[in-house]
Amino acid sequence: MTGGEALYADMGHFGKKPVRVAWFTLVWPALVINYFGQGARILIDPAAAHLPVYQLVPVAAMAPMVLLATAATIIASQATITGAFSVTRQCIQLDLLPRLRITQTSAHEHCQIYVPVVNWVVLIAVCLFVLAFRTSAALGAAYGAAVAGTMFITTLLGMQLATSQWRWRRWQVAGVFGPLMCVDLVYLVGNMTKFTEGAWVPLTLAVMMFSVFMVWRSGRRLLRNALRAVAVPLSQLPKLLEGVARVPGTAVFLASDPMYVPTALMRNLEHNHVAHQRIVFLNMDIARAPRQDPADRVRIEMLMPEVYAVTARFGFMETPDVSLALKQCRARGLKLFAQDCSFFLGWHLVVPRQRGGYEGLRRRLFAWMQRRSAQAAEFFRMPERRVIVLATQVEL
Repeated sequence: MTGGEALYADMGHFGKKPVRVAWFTLVWPALVINYFGQGARILIDPAAAHLPVYQLVPVAAMAPMVLLATAATIIASQATITGAFSVTRQCIQLDLLPRLRITQTSAHEHCQIYVPVVNWVVLIAVCLFVLAFRTSAALGAAYGAAVAGTMFITTLLGMQLATSQWRWRRWQVAGVFGPLMCVDLVYLVGNMTKFTEGAWVPLTLAVMMFSVFMVWRSGRRLLRNALRAVAVPLSQLPKLLEGVARVPGTAVFLASDPMYVPTALMRNLEHNHVAHQRIVFLNMDIARAPRQDPADRVRIEMLMPEVYAVTARFGFMETPDVSLALKQCRARGLKLFAQDCSFFLGWHLVVPRQRGGYEGLRRRLFAWMQRRSAQAAEFFRMPERRVIVLATQVEL
C-alpha cells in the first residue's frame, strides 16, 4: 500500500515510465509475495487472521518489524502530503480554488513545492482523526470508504478518458472497464454499510471540498460578468490613449481577460493621467493540459504602435512564471526585461450585496475567499519591488 501510494502521488513528478518500472520490478512483486504469505499463514492457522503481517515475523524480529512499519507509515504520509500539495496547485490553476501561497523549495526540481495552508489543514485533520477514532481499527471504515470511493471515481475517469481521448468503441470500454466497475461497486456498497461507523468522514470531506469548488467557480463567473459589464473592449484602446501624456519606460499590465482593457490601466489613467511609452497586456493562460510546449509558450500580437498583447500559456502542473514568459518574448523579438518594466496589477475588492438565503451566503463566502486569496504578484512569481497594485471595488 505504501509503495503504491508513494508511486501514484509522485506520478506527476517523475512521469509514467519510472513509475511503471518501479511498480512492475519491485512494488507489485513485493505486494504479491506479501499477500500470498499472509494467505498461506491464515490457511495454516486461522487465528492469525487478526494480524497476519506480524504473525509472519519471528518473535526475535518483531522490534525491527515495528520500526520498519513505522518508517513505511512515514513514507506513506509523506506521499499523501506531496500529493495534497500537487493537487492543490493544480486546482488553483484550474480555477477551482483561490490563490494560495506556494513556496518553491528547490532551485533545481520544478515540482518540489510547499503549501503552508494545506500543511496546517492536514495536521489539524490528522489530530482530529486521532482524537476522535483513537484506534486504527476504528478508523478502518473511514479508510475503506475513502479507498473504495477513489477506486470507483478512478474507473469512471478512465472510462471518460478512453471514450473522449483514446476514441475507444463502446464494447471496448465495456469489456475493459465493466469488470473493474463491478468490483469497485461491490467494495463501495459494502463500505457504505459502515456509514455510521466512520464511512461518513470521507464523504463529508468530499462534500465540503466540492462546495468550496462550486462557491469559488460560481463567484468567479459572477465577478467576470460584473467586470465585463463595465469593461472597455480592446477596440476602444486607441481612443482611450488618444491625447494621453506618454512617459518613458515599459508598463506590463496583467490581463485576466484578453478581450478587454485591464482595469489596472483604467485606474492608472484615472489617477495618474499618463501612460508608458511601451505598454504590454500580459495574459497568463492556464491550459487544460499538464504541461505546455515551451516552443509555443507565448503568443505576441501588436495592437497598435508600442502596444502589445502577450498570451503566456502554462500547463496546470507547471508554475506560472512572469520572468519565464518575458524570456520567451525576448526569443521572439519583443525585448522585455523584468528590471526595466513596471508591473501593474488590478485587485478586485468584492463587496457582496445584502441578500438572504443560500445565494447571499454563497456570495459572502466568495467575497471572504477572494479577499484572502494570495496576491497575483506572488502567485505568478513577479518581481515584487516593481509591482504596483490598483484596486477596483466590485459589488456582487
